[in-house]
Amino acid sequence: MGKTRLKILVIDDEKSIRDSLQWFLEDMGHEVMVASAPFDCYVYQGGNCTNAVSCTDVLLIDYNLPEMNGLEFIQLLKERGCKGVTQNMILMSGDTTSIDMAVAKKLGCTVVQKPMSFDFLESWLLNLKE
Repeated sequence: MGKTRLKILVIDDEKSIRDSLQWFLEDMGHEVMVASAPFDCYVYQGGNCTNAVSCTDVLLIDYNLPEMNGLEFIQLLKERGCKGVTQNMILMSGDTTSIDMAVAKKLGCTVVQKPMSFDFLESWLLNLKE
């Protein structure tokens, strides 16, 4: 992707997953924001995106979240004009069989079974699209 330091948003309701991803990604030199759910996102709260530029480069999001699932959140971002993460997204799940893969593909998500290996994540980050 050209950038060596990425802004990465991790949304997962499991603290141990948030913490381990944050430590790993920060050790790689990235700026990492973590949340247990997308509550702070203005789009999630019902508004249209008002940012002029992307607030993050990468989204790592759990499928099973409180209130809505990860795919529903990504769909909401796209519908409401998010300037942020509309590519470079990993949708994580302990049970990928419950995910509508056609919808995930249409939205541009890479679907990954938990636990996700750090080797996979590092390789995926190195091959991001601009």
